[in-house]
Amino acid sequence: MSLFSRILSPQALLKEKIKDYRNVVAVQATMVVSGLMLSGYLVPGNTTAASKAVTVVMSGFAAFYAFMLWDMLRNFTDRLWMIRLIFMIISAVVVMGLITEFPYYRLVEVPDRRL
Repeated sequence: MSLFSRILSPQALLKEKIKDYRNVVAVQATMVVSGLMLSGYLVPGNTTAASKAVTVVMSGFAAFYAFMLWDMLRNFTDRLWMIRLIFMIISAVVVMGLITEFPYYRLVEVPDRRL
């Protein structure tokens, strides 16, 4: 039983699930197309402004995608503790990823970031 099943009818719950899946697939397609089009800027050692901007855009896509998957989780469980725990884990992973990979500043020095 999902969190939404308490307040939504079965038809509305199905509609919500379908909407969430469509959104996730649209973001996946956008990420793949953007990655293919912009991959030339991500040559290792490239520190141009364009390379940094592409890294920020792709990191933003990754964070947005992770939170969309978390949003879909709410359709499948009513365990509030699990939803909150996964939200905290995703948030921690996004923050750690930004700290180690964000191109405009270096809080943590990693010898080979691409490895």
